[in-house]
Amino acid sequence: MHASKGVKFVNAVTAQSRQANIYNDIELAQWSVSEGDVVYQRRDLHTLSVYLNGGNNTYRIDHSNRKGGPNTVSFMPRNHQSSWAIRDDIKFTHLYIPQKTLNWFFVNTFDVDVREATLRDFLYRPDSLLASQILKLTSIVQNDANLDHLTLEQTTLDIMYHFCHNYLLAFKSNSLILGGLSPFHRKLTRNFILSQFTEKLSIHDMSELTGLSVFHFAKMFRLSFGLTPAESVILLRVERVKQLLLTDASLADISLWAGFSHQSHMTQSFRARTGKTPAQYRKLLKS
Repeated sequence: MHASKGVKFVNAVTAQSRQANIYNDIELAQWSVSEGDVVYQRRDLHTLSVYLNGGNNTYRIDHSNRKGGPNTVSFMPRNHQSSWAIRDDIKFTHLYIPQKTLNWFFVNTFDVDVREATLRDFLYRPDSLLASQILKLTSIVQNDANLDHLTLEQTTLDIMYHFCHNYLLAFKSNSLILGGLSPFHRKLTRNFILSQFTEKLSIHDMSELTGLSVFHFAKMFRLSFGLTPAESVILLRVERVKQLLLTDASLADISLWAGFSHQSHMTQSFRARTGKTPAQYRKLLKS
């Protein structure tokens, strides 16, 4: 038996050719598996899976009548557990997505409460567009010598938009959502943050827009956005730093223009979300 980060392979020949942090803590892993059995469980991350080759005789034990195949997409939410029968050679790519990254994407792309998204597993849906995007992403990661970080990030954003729009938001939850900000206050707060995140902001500034106390606002914000106000602002500032690193501006100026109080704070926040310092990231862009 072989196990790797929530995946247990029984009597199977496996090879993990690559794993990389590609964008805002989203990880990409490429797998090749020969015949055998697999037990899958990830408690911490959501998994988007795409078969690239083979899989026509592979199935999930609780859905033995449904077989996989190239360009089919499956999704396993965090805490999902399932068993699989691998009956041919397959190659597939997994994207491991943290909940906070998913929340951030909802906040900045869709005008919805994050609790409206339906995070349920689905199995072997044909989607040649999503498969081609992930194949493109896989090829970029494999090409270490000429890793194009801008194309890498844009392709990841395209994948996330397609995935969220077509699979998570296409089936909104019909259950009553209690608590959180009203749609009006949610939109007002979001627009305020987007227009002011490079300035000195406080939770008090945001709460005044809604007439709520600072404590109550922070609680309602987290319910609606799945992030704290501070996390939302820092993520936007990190994205602005990435844009400014394409210029010849000094790191000190970039930290100021992106809204960070100190260059050291920018470096710490940037490294925490990209795995690289701003200087290292700029060097990769130029290379």
